[in-house]
Amino acid sequence: METLKFNVNRQIRMLMIGFSIAMMINFFVTLIIQLPYLPVFYICSTVFYAILAKISRLERFLLVYILNLLQTVCQSILSVYVLGDDCGIQMYLFSLAISCNYVRMTKCSPSFCKVFIILSYAFMVFFYILSDEIIDFWLDPLTKIANESEIFFTILNVSCSLTLLALISGTFFYGYQKEYNRLAHRNTLLKLAADKDALTGLHNRRGIDAFVQDQYRQWQRGRSQFTVALADIDNFKTFNDSYGHDAGDTVLKTLSQVLSRSLPDTACIARWGGEEFLFLFSCGVQEAAGELEDIRRLVEDTCIPYEEKLLYVTMTFGVAQAQQGQTIDDVVKAADERLYIGKQRGRNCVVYE
Repeated sequence: METLKFNVNRQIRMLMIGFSIAMMINFFVTLIIQLPYLPVFYICSTVFYAILAKISRLERFLLVYILNLLQTVCQSILSVYVLGDDCGIQMYLFSLAISCNYVRMTKCSPSFCKVFIILSYAFMVFFYILSDEIIDFWLDPLTKIANESEIFFTILNVSCSLTLLALISGTFFYGYQKEYNRLAHRNTLLKLAADKDALTGLHNRRGIDAFVQDQYRQWQRGRSQFTVALADIDNFKTFNDSYGHDAGDTVLKTLSQVLSRSLPDTACIARWGGEEFLFLFSCGVQEAAGELEDIRRLVEDTCIPYEEKLLYVTMTFGVAQAQQGQTIDDVVKAADERLYIGKQRGRNCVVYE
């Protein structure tokens, strides 16, 4: 949130600096063509916007925006009073149309924000019509400038106001898009974290669920087979009691690497809970059991260094293949039953029938 607030503060300051530059340009032009009042107004406006840029903060957005809007209204009315022609000055009003949406980022209530934005738009339209159609109809201008100067002044103000509009809209939407991308990236990382087991880096139950569901649908359509295996580290509680939980964590992390590296590319593995792992195969039960038998031997031969000790563990596997009419839960339950049979047989084995 602090990063977002900093970016918004920077954006608002940039907008005020943009207005200050536009006022400085207008100051030199009105000074060159020797218009009354306007050079003084524009030099004061240059300083005014420089001060606004200095104090601009998201917490002061309402004050900064209202002062900006009032200054633009004064500029519009004064230019018509002096020249009798808008000369594109009113376009500065519409350059503020997008920036009023920054109010949504303040602590104001949603209903207040809606009313503020609507009133801002109505205020701009009203003073545009007032200065463009009404004031110049009723008032005689103080000065009549040459057509060439009027055209130049109009082009200058339209260019400046459109540049400000482009700057405001670009800055505003870039800020929103940047924040959206940041949040999207953060959500992706959070989803990955939610789908991964923090200790082993393997998928957890939530993470492998999508793979299980997809493989099950493929099996239902007759495109592949659906085989599930559940594995358990033998006597892991006794192992933890003897060596401590840090040693148990080391065993889990090491075995997770061994298991994931040893699986074929078409198989998936997840930490199912505690010292239990789930395997998902797209082949038949006998082929899966053959793969797991190789893994069982590899685990049995693996020595795990911990402090000054070499630790050895074994694993028991229960394997089940989906049969007609079975749900995913039925297949997992069948694999769990065979895992239990393996433990009754003395552990360190693969049971698939």
